[in-house]
Amino acid sequence: MSRQEAWWEGVGGDDYLTRNRIAWGTRTPFWARILPRFQPVDILEVGCNLGANLLAIRSLKEYPFGRLCGADINDKAIREAWKASLTVDKCAAIDLLDHYGPKQFDLVFTSGVLIHVPPKEILRVMSQIKQVSRRYVLAIEYADKLEVEVTYRGEKELLWRRPYGALYDAMNLNLVEEGEAEGFDRCHYWLCERLL
Repeated sequence: MSRQEAWWEGVGGDDYLTRNRIAWGTRTPFWARILPRFQPVDILEVGCNLGANLLAIRSLKEYPFGRLCGADINDKAIREAWKASLTVDKCAAIDLLDHYGPKQFDLVFTSGVLIHVPPKEILRVMSQIKQVSRRYVLAIEYADKLEVEVTYRGEKELLWRRPYGALYDAMNLNLVEEGEAEGFDRCHYWLCERLL
């Protein structure tokens, strides 16, 4: 387990849970705009925390999704997601393929998760996400033209801004659209589609 995974699984993740109670309804407009246009049925969020995005998606009653799942490594977050009747597995991003298998979801996405993956692991994690998806990959993350480390709550080696669209493009994913992710704290989004 990397230092970053241990931090998020433990005290860092617990503290994040306490101070970040997202009003999931603020994210509903984003999902209401994206999902009907691309129509993924089976959806997986990697690093779902309490499940704010999953709750926003589930609230779209007219949207015909099938499996709506999350994966996280923090036990407290998982238990809270379960209380909201969400389907969430304990699984690190680096282990997605072993846990779920290849091409299991129409859409696999992250929201503020890839930014916390260290440089030596980022391509492996993004490859896992690609392999578990059968069609779309979505990254909602802090953007930069190059990889830039940012001090996170006084700690080093816990947050990096990157050009995630370009990184997925190098993995043979086609960038379908990108832009500002409304409701996601200054995040950018990149929606990509598998070519193979």
